[in-house]
Amino acid sequence: MQQGLPSDSLERPGESSAPTHPADSLTLSNEDDTHSPIAGPTGQPGPSSPTEGQENTPTESDSLDLDEHDIERKKTKREIVGELKEKTKKARWNVFLFLGIGAILFTFALFPMSTPGFWEDSNLKSDPLDAAGQINSPILIFGIPGVEVKVDVEVWVMDNHGGDIEVYLVPGYCDNLELLYTTSEMRDENSPRYALIEDAAPGSVREVELSADPSGAHCFVTWYNNSRVVNPSLEAAVHVYSNRVPAGALAAGCLLMSGFAFFGAQKYGRQMKELLAPTSKKTPEEEALEAVQLSRLSAGPGIAPQTGPPKREVEVDTPATVPAIASPAASSSQPSPPPDPPIEVEPDYVATGDGYFYIRNVDGSFQPQAYYQGPDGRYWPYEG
Repeated sequence: MQQGLPSDSLERPGESSAPTHPADSLTLSNEDDTHSPIAGPTGQPGPSSPTEGQENTPTESDSLDLDEHDIERKKTKREIVGELKEKTKKARWNVFLFLGIGAILFTFALFPMSTPGFWEDSNLKSDPLDAAGQINSPILIFGIPGVEVKVDVEVWVMDNHGGDIEVYLVPGYCDNLELLYTTSEMRDENSPRYALIEDAAPGSVREVELSADPSGAHCFVTWYNNSRVVNPSLEAAVHVYSNRVPAGALAAGCLLMSGFAFFGAQKYGRQMKELLAPTSKKTPEEEALEAVQLSRLSAGPGIAPQTGPPKREVEVDTPATVPAIASPAASSSQPSPPPDPPIEVEPDYVATGDGYFYIRNVDGSFQPQAYYQGPDGRYWPYEG
C-alpha cells in the first residue's frame, strides 16, 4: 500500500510550493526562504497590552518609505551602470586625446627652430665687402632657465680658398660695441658657445654643435680667422632645439595621463561587466557536476526498482521491569499517564543511479513516486 509523502515535502504556510521540474531547483539559493514578519494563522497569542504590538506594526507611511527605498535602490543600480558607461566613454576619449597631444608635442620637441626658416629660400650670407667674410645675424633662444639649449650650425664655403672658420653665439644683440671683445674672451675660455672649423675645403659643408643659455636674444657670428682669403664668401644655417626640453617634458606627461586614462577605462569596464554579468563563484569541477546532474534529471526518472528484501528493524533490548503492586487508594487517586505519541519513522530514500530516489517500504517494496534531491538536501516529488 502506498504511503503518504514525507513531511518535508508537504506545503506549509509561508513556504513556496515545490518546483514542477527538478532542473529548476538547481538555480535556487542554498539559503532557506525567510518567513514574513506578519502574524501567521490564528491560535497564536496576541499582545499582552493594548500598546504592545503597535510599536512594531508597520504603518502606511513606513510601507511607502520602504517602497520608495526599493525604487531608489533599483534606480541607483541603473544609474550606476549608466555612470560607468559614461565614465568608460570619457576615459577612452581621454586616452586618444592625450595620445594626440603627446604626439604633437613630441613633433615640436624634435623639430628645431631654424634660422633661416624652411620657408626662406637661402641661408645666411656673409657681407661681400667684409675682408673676413663675416656673418652677423640675431638669434632668439628660449627654454628652461639653467638648462642649455642645443644649437646645430651648418657652414658652407662658397669661395675658392677655404680655411679656418670661427663660429660664435654671443649673448645680446649684434649692435653691441663690445662684440669683438666678447668673442675674443669666449675663444680664450673655450666657451661651449664657440667652435672652430679647421681647414674647411672650398665647396664643403661643415657642421658644428654649440650650446647656449636660454637668455633670449643672441647674435650668431662667423668669419675666417685669417686675412689671406681673397674675396671670402660664407653661408650658414642655425638650428636651435629650444623646444626639446619643455615640449618633451609635456609630451611625457601626456603619455603618463594617457596611461592613467587607459587603466581607468579598463577599471570602469570591468566594474560594468561585473554588474551586468556577475562572475560565477563555482569551480570548474562543480559546474561540470552540475551540468551532468542537470542532463540526468532532464531525462526524467527511469523504472522503479524491484522489490527487495524487507527492511531490517534494529531491536533494542529493554530491561525487564517488575510491575509494582499499586494500592487501591493510590490507583483511585492518581490518574493514569497518557500514552506516548507515535514515533515518526523517516522514509528510506534509495537512489536508482539516474539522479532520482524511491521510498522503500518496510516489507522491501518501493513506492511508485519518484523523488529528487534539491540543493538544500531535501527530497521533492517529481511531477513530470
